[in-house]
Amino acid sequence: MKKKIFAFVGSRSIKKITYSFVKEILKEINNIEPIEYEINTLEDFDIRPCCGCETCFIKGSCIQQDDLGKLKRKILEADTLVFAAPVYMQGLPGEMKNIIDRLATWAHTFRLAPKNVILVSTCSSNGHMTVINELHLKLLYMGARIVDKYVGANVFPENLNVDANLVLLQNKNEQIPNMVKNTIFKWNVAIETNRFWETLFQNYHKIQETSLQSDYITGETKYWIDSGLFDCNTYKEYLELLTERGNYRVIFSS
Repeated sequence: MKKKIFAFVGSRSIKKITYSFVKEILKEINNIEPIEYEINTLEDFDIRPCCGCETCFIKGSCIQQDDLGKLKRKILEADTLVFAAPVYMQGLPGEMKNIIDRLATWAHTFRLAPKNVILVSTCSSNGHMTVINELHLKLLYMGARIVDKYVGANVFPENLNVDANLVLLQNKNEQIPNMVKNTIFKWNVAIETNRFWETLFQNYHKIQETSLQSDYITGETKYWIDSGLFDCNTYKEYLELLTERGNYRVIFSS
């Protein structure tokens, strides 16, 4: 069965550099391992600013009636995700950051566990890793496994030593084919837990235990119960549970 990949580009134009960079990466992946993929941009959704009411934490859903639910479904239905954005003022574009803020409750429920994620960013001559680093941390909190990173730029500083595929945009067609072979290898490697996830799991587990003991059942607490998170003693157990259910076509290694 073909992997289903959903790519979300934090830009409003399909004519811009980031969109074409993502499309080139996915086309090359498809040449090696056939996939089904869809690319959406900010233009495809009407997503309003977070109003800070915290209803999503308390009730488990947002009070605003916009396209966030549509975006959530596309993300959750995909096997692998691509999150991409250009560098705006040394960081994420504001609209992209707003979407991450609107998904904050996912960071307390490991909602992306254990989806494979590819991060992509573009810039001209500076801020090469600012977007990638910000997305990496936020998606890690959500349980996503970051399998690879691509940074496209017009120039790179000398001796830039980073854990990412560095692509000169003017030569991307020549560089990308060899890079995606390694990306495909990485997403087929067995999933392993780590200290970050295990520590986070224990902290959140204690919070949910306290909520249950005080009979204060929030939307997050309900998700912990319904998903099986609460019945697991470690994050490793939760990954094993997801694999046993067949929620994800992954291999878990001890």
